[in-house]
Amino acid sequence: FVPQNLVQLMWACGTAGYRHETFLRAASRVAKRTIDQFSSQHQSNFLWACARLSFKEDVELLRVVAAAAQRKMHEGSPQHLSNIAWAASQLGPQHFQDCLYAVVGETSRRIAEFDPPSIMMLSDSLYEAKFNHGGEIM
Repeated sequence: FVPQNLVQLMWACGTAGYRHETFLRAASRVAKRTIDQFSSQHQSNFLWACARLSFKEDVELLRVVAAAAQRKMHEGSPQHLSNIAWAASQLGPQHFQDCLYAVVGETSRRIAEFDPPSIMMLSDSLYEAKFNHGGEIM
């Protein structure tokens, strides 16, 4: 699988609300093997799809994608950063603590790039994740 193809399939399933356990387990295995080939956008969209499908059973997947997202955080658009924060708030912020801290740091460095809707989505997501300014999940 080319990462873009996998992510597009996940995005389509997330958009349609189509949750198929066998597919999700297979997608998880492929994503864990190829995560370093994912762009920031791929990571963001993959996490978004997992969140839309409430696919949080594979904790290893969540941690692997969160760690990869941290490494490419500087490449992400404001929308990607907001999507990552929203997905983390839905999938279990305890798996994304360092990733959320990185989102906040990257947002602080690039705040001028954020439009009001992205700031609002990010703020709401951090609130839902019970994330405080010190980077701790409360």
